Amino acid sequence: MGPKEEVYTLKEFKPGFGSNLMAKFAKHRMWVLLSPAFLQVFLFFVLPTLIFLRISFYPAAKLGQYLPGLTLKSYIHFYTDTFYLNTFLFTFKLTIIVTLATLLLGYPVAYLISKSRPMTKAIYLIILLITMWTEYIIKIYGLVIVFSANGLINSLLKKLGIIDGSIGMLYNTFAVAVGLVQVAFPYMVLSLLGVLEKIDPFLKDAARNLGAGRIKTFFSVTLPLSVPGIAAGCIFAALWTLGSYATPALLGSEAQTTIAMRVEHEILTTFNWPFGAAMAFNMLFSIVAVYLFLNQFTKQGRV
Repeated sequence: MGPKEEVYTLKEFKPGFGSNLMAKFAKHRMWVLLSPAFLQVFLFFVLPTLIFLRISFYPAAKLGQYLPGLTLKSYIHFYTDTFYLNTFLFTFKLTIIVTLATLLLGYPVAYLISKSRPMTKAIYLIILLITMWTEYIIKIYGLVIVFSANGLINSLLKKLGIIDGSIGMLYNTFAVAVGLVQVAFPYMVLSLLGVLEKIDPFLKDAARNLGAGRIKTFFSVTLPLSVPGIAAGCIFAALWTLGSYATPALLGSEAQTTIAMRVEHEILTTFNWPFGAAMAFNMLFSIVAVYLFLNQFTKQGRV
């Protein structure tokens, strides 16, 4: 080492501001990357929901939307008026019908796809995805064409001589249920398919070696192990039905309205925002309760 050469130690190289900033970013990079999404959710969902919750406790105004103050009149009115209680019960009845119908239709299809060859399975999945990607309004008006008085079904039945007039299949509970089922159907199938494909085939072979037939093997092995998929599909079908507005409004009748339709009427027609907000939050509480009830089966894997 020459006399003019300098010796530098590690202590002389101290990290600067940029290095400290990068170190902090690396330490908290997950929260930094997620902060825009959290900010968006807070500004456009959480905050408006809290404001809407506060409105539900305002007194209603005769010629306006609401007055300043704090009251429970809107909630009391909802739970004491038989008209709104019947609307609430009808919404739950429709939810049960749609959920069960979707499950009964979707389970055999999912079971068939899980047993298919890879190429056939790919074709089935493409068809399911196409139905999911099809515009929602197109599906609804497609049902109007099929179920109308001069639609496909009535025309076919007339040509076969089964009926003389037309069967009223529109603007009733049947049309609403069919419209909701066709939306929830692909999600139910995909939820079940993901679970059915993970079932170990050796469990079925073991059951058959012990003397169980196909039906007993299905009810003792396949069905219990597919409960998480059943619960996941039922969650989507139930929550979709509880909060659906377009399908009951376009395919249903004024005599059988859902909570979502009444909320829209109170807010946009009568301008009774506190009562509409109260009904909306009762619907939200119901959705959360249904989700919590069904979600436990996705974790437990048993009925």
